[in-house]
Parts: sequence; C-alpha cells; structure tokens
Amino acid sequence: MTAEASAPALDEYSRPVPDTVPVPTGAWSLIVDENGDKVVTRQPRATDMLARPAVAYLYGGTQPEFRMEKSSDQFHNLQGVIDYECRAQRNKEYLDKAVFLLSQTDDGRRLLELARHNKFTLLFDPSRVAEEGAVGLCDFTGKVVPLAEGRSPAEVALTLKHELQHMEDMSKGATYHANHTPQTARMTDRALEGNARVSEAIAAAEMLLGSPQGPEQQFRTPALARNFWHKNQPMAEAAQAALPLAKKADWTAFAAKVFPAYFKQAATLDYYDARYAEYAKSVVPEVTPEQMKTEKGRQATAIAEQLFSQSRNAEDIAGAITIRGAKYLSPAVLLSEAGLAVAEKALPVLLEAKEKLLKILPGAATAAGLDAKASTQKPDARLPNPYKPFLSELTGPDAFEPIVMPTRIDGGYYTTGERHNAAVSAFMQKEMDGMKSGRTELDRLHYSINTYLHRGAGFANPRGLVSDLVEAGLRAPVAAFPQEYLQDLYGRMYSAARAGVTGDNSPLSKQELKLISHWQDMKNRGMDPVWISAEMKSQSYVGNDKMVESYAGYLVRGLKSPATANAATAPAQTRRA
Repeated sequence: MTAEASAPALDEYSRPVPDTVPVPTGAWSLIVDENGDKVVTRQPRATDMLARPAVAYLYGGTQPEFRMEKSSDQFHNLQGVIDYECRAQRNKEYLDKAVFLLSQTDDGRRLLELARHNKFTLLFDPSRVAEEGAVGLCDFTGKVVPLAEGRSPAEVALTLKHELQHMEDMSKGATYHANHTPQTARMTDRALEGNARVSEAIAAAEMLLGSPQGPEQQFRTPALARNFWHKNQPMAEAAQAALPLAKKADWTAFAAKVFPAYFKQAATLDYYDARYAEYAKSVVPEVTPEQMKTEKGRQATAIAEQLFSQSRNAEDIAGAITIRGAKYLSPAVLLSEAGLAVAEKALPVLLEAKEKLLKILPGAATAAGLDAKASTQKPDARLPNPYKPFLSELTGPDAFEPIVMPTRIDGGYYTTGERHNAAVSAFMQKEMDGMKSGRTELDRLHYSINTYLHRGAGFANPRGLVSDLVEAGLRAPVAAFPQEYLQDLYGRMYSAARAGVTGDNSPLSKQELKLISHWQDMKNRGMDPVWISAEMKSQSYVGNDKMVESYAGYLVRGLKSPATANAATAPAQTRRA
C-alpha cells in the first residue's frame, strides 16, 4: 500500500557537481564516470569522480563449469557452451563492478579484505542458491560465497555485503547449534539475518555519503539505496530516517535505528521461522507412552534433552553481533514482543513439535520456547521509493525492452574519440526516419544497422562495428542484423561449441555475448528473439527475407530453452541472503 506521505527529500545527500576536473589523490587514484567505469578513451570532465582501486578477491568462476557431452543432437553442445559463455561473462562483469562498488565504502573494503585474508572464494552457483531459495549464501565451513546470477551490479553488491557480514558474525560465534532451544535458535537466526541487512543499509548509505577520509569528488551513487529500498523496504525507510546519524558517522546509532525494522519484514520471517519449525518437528523422536519405559524411550529422552534443554541468553547473542567491528545490538530488542513473536506460517508447525516433545519431556515446552505467540504486527503503509528516478547501468532496467537504441560510442569513425551521447543515436535515428519502405521499428532498425556497417566497412570489419554498437548500448532482436553478419556469427558460435572453447580464447567477443544474452533473455520471457512477435514478423518487410530467417533460425536453435528452478532444503552452517 502506498502512503500519502511524500518521499524524503534527497537534496541534502545529492552530490554537488564541481567546476574543476578531479585530480587523483592518495588512495583515490582512479578517475571514473557515473557508472564507475574508468575514463580512458577521453579527457576527464568535472562531472567525473575519483575512486579507489577495487580490492582483489578470490574468484571461483561460474559453477558448474561447462563440459562437452556426447550427443547425436548437433545443437546440444552448441546450446551448452553458448549459454555458459554468456552467463560466465555477465557474472564476472557484474561481480567485478559489485566489488568495485563495495571497495568505495570503508566497511565494504574492510570485509572484502577480511574475506581475502581468510581465503573465502566468491563464485556463482545458481543451482546451489536456488536449492535454498536464495540469491546468496555464506558457506562458512567451505569458505565459499555462492551467488545467484542474472541481476544488476547493485543487487550483487548488496548480496555480497550481506554474505560477508554473515562471514564476520559467524566467525565470532553468532551461529545456532542443534542443542539450542527453539527460542534462542530463532533469536540468533534473527540477529544474524537482521544484522546482515543492516550491513546492506550501511553500504547503501556509505555509497550516498562517501567516506569521511575521501576527497570531495569521490565516487558516489544512489544505486545501492535504490535497490535496497526495493529489497528491504521497512529497513530502507528506517535507514532513510537515520541518514543524519550516518552523515555524522555514528554507525552504531544508525544500525540500532535500522535493526528493529527487520521484524516488519513478514515474508523473510515466514521463511526462516518456518524452516526452523520444520527442523524442530523433524528432530523430536516419535515414541508412544508405552515405549517411554523402554530403551527407545530413554534414548528419546536423551535426544530431546540435548536438543531442547540448553539455552543461550540474549546478552550473549547480541554481544556476538557487530557492525563495522563494533557491538551495537541491545538484548532488549531481541527480547521485545516483536523479536520473540513467531511468524504466522511457522506457528502451526511449532505446535506440532511441542505436542511431540511433551510426550517425552512433560513441562518442557516453556523452557524450550515452544509457547511462543504469533506476531500481531500489521504491515505499515509504505512510502514511495525516493531513489526510483535514479536508474543507471548499475541498477539494471525496471522493464525489459526488446529494442534499446545505442546511447554512446567510445571512439570510432563517427566520433572524435570523446564519449559522445548523441553521435550514433542521431545517425541511427536519421537513417530510420529517412527509410520510407519499412513498416515497423524493426525494419527501420535493420536498415540503419546495415547502413552503419556499410559506411564503416572501409575502416573496420562488421564484427567490430557491431561490437561498437552493442558497447554503445544497442540491444535488438536477431532480424535487425544483416544476413552476412548472422552467417559469420553462427559460424563462430558453432566453432566455439565444436572445440568447447570458452573464456578469453573464445571466437566470440564480450559484446557479442551481451547481444546473445539479450536474445536468450527474450526467449526466457516468451518473446521471439528473431521477430519479437508473430505480429511484428507479419508486418515486417524484413520478415519476407528468407535468407535472414534461415540464418536466424540456426542462431535461435543455439539458445537454450528457459530453465526450470529447483527447490531443496538448506545445508547446515550456511547463511541465506
């Protein structure tokens, strides 16, 4: 529900644009643009910013790695290798940018350096995180941080900060064990998860405000705040109200204001409370009253006492939780009515566990925390996201568009070498407007791309020119490209699949992998990656070109069909984002 109240003003926290070009100083040795990309193909401008080099990290790639298989289907390995290459290239690009973003924050740098010191490996493992219904995990025992894929750099940055906070908290003993009572297990679980989201809020605030030790023109962006609001709105609203504390660098007070809002995130509490309730129910032994006097009954009593008779106090749990290395969490927050209340979906399962336990240990329910009450909190009216207007390459698009025109080109025949926001767009638009025979946007785009490639043929090959367009932001369906390029691209796709070659040795450029990823995204969304839709094809002049359709068919057969997600239970000592 949208509140009538207006969004908080952001003027106080927006970055003023100076009159001078930034000059590298100290650790802030890089000049970058608004997306954090290094300025290397043009002269710096006053609107550019200074950044610190990204912290080095251990990378485990995208798992599982592609393996060639024997198959009678000639497209089987083609689909496998192209899918893997596209995903792996995009994953590494997003993670590099996410690490860069966190490296601009003081707390992000600290946790990244801690992860490197403790030899934690960052990797993408979509199957593993999907099994736990997560977008990220912290496997403390295995020293790996598996991440989901297919999201924006800002989302990856928040997830990574979340998991790195779990890493630090778990190293200080903030993890529940099988011999905790359900109440203290739930309390520790909430302390861990709530604190990880507080850590995300701090990353978003630091990216807004900058480091107190940094220069005036240091890199700042609202990208993390925009995504944190979308992901954790109750906590984001609390963080927005507490920004004055962050501006004074009073991070423990900021964290103390943000943490209680975690108890308002009903869907998250449902997930964790229900998961623990199912665990508690599953580990209580099944025995009849007659069996209680037998050896089976004595064993059941011993198991129940071990699992449900020991408890940690709230002071101990709160003391193991830190932000930026400092304690801040009050035990009273964990013992509050909202902190102790069980999520509604978990309560029936917890009552089943109670019934089983009382057959073995009469009177143990209170001590075990099985008499908890359901939460009575009602959802608050939500404020609109004040960061929604700040859409950037770091946050990803709000809606998928099958045709995205280029917005820039870095160097090349049609520019002076300056990063130009209009040259290619104006050229393409002029060609499209001048085309009289085309009946659809796809026709006009096809004609303008052909003209662009034809006019640049004496200065670069079509592959390089297409890569320039894609680098400039062009995203278009297969039929927008000339048949000569499609034939060449398919040949190189087939060569990559036949040799099983991926990575830097691939015959496909990074830009072409972006283009193929766009076609795969269209297919995953139920769109036609060649024509967008049957209606578009029927209206299209290009749709009558049998040569284009023939080559496009081969390309599309090289794309995987939409995947189906799996679901399973979570392994022990692994934290979910």
